[in-house]
Amino acid sequence: MKKLLSLFIVLIICFSFSACEETDHSNDCHAPASNSELEGKIYTDVIKQFEESGFSNITTEKIDDLITGWLTKDGEIEEVIIDGNASFSTDTWYSKDSKVIIKYHTFPEEKDNEAKDDKEKNASSKESAIESRPIEETVLTIENCPELSNILQNKSEIDKSYSDFANKHKDQTIEFDGRIDYCSKHDNYKTRFDYLLSAGNYDPDHQTGPTFKFEDVSYYDLNTDIDTVSVGLNVRISAKVVSFNENTGIFLLEPVSVKSR
Repeated sequence: MKKLLSLFIVLIICFSFSACEETDHSNDCHAPASNSELEGKIYTDVIKQFEESGFSNITTEKIDDLITGWLTKDGEIEEVIIDGNASFSTDTWYSKDSKVIIKYHTFPEEKDNEAKDDKEKNASSKESAIESRPIEETVLTIENCPELSNILQNKSEIDKSYSDFANKHKDQTIEFDGRIDYCSKHDNYKTRFDYLLSAGNYDPDHQTGPTFKFEDVSYYDLNTDIDTVSVGLNVRISAKVVSFNENTGIFLLEPVSVKSR
């Protein structure tokens, strides 16, 4: 009797293993990547990945929080949720009709229109400024202005030559090869920024010449051909001389243009 009972138990165990081995996953699929691997990708590419993996119930949610100047790209993924779970891997089986929500960043439609209007207004004002600029005005460069060449090569953070130059050439336009050293929002504004710049190519450990600053400017005030004006970029800077503060060592400029180089 005991032998029969033991044999019966063995048969049950074998049947259970066989049933597990034969689980039907024909209506299931795996996530194409983990959630952490999908962060930062463009949502249209992620939709395609999930469709190719077999998922059929895919929806999207916009997060309209982008502003011009951020490093986050339009359409960049914030997170993906499968069946209410934001933490998943490629090992788990999901039903093909599991609900997949893809959340991504984008620009608010209203702000897009405002930005467009601001750009047109700024373009119009810059055209007027160019038209009203005296014909005899000369843009100062290191080629035609030895004083500018000297201050851009000066290794001192604060030097009398900086204030002398600012006082002598106030409201004149200077142009030089420079770099973006720092960027932050101006006070509590979302679309106004402060930039710190200096001469030469970007090197976080070395700097020559004064620390220049654009204060309380918008992306469109920079009159730039760059999508995102961010730290580390080497650029061609054109700006009007405003002043030099001997206490802070900041040389204030008003941007005319910031172009890639």
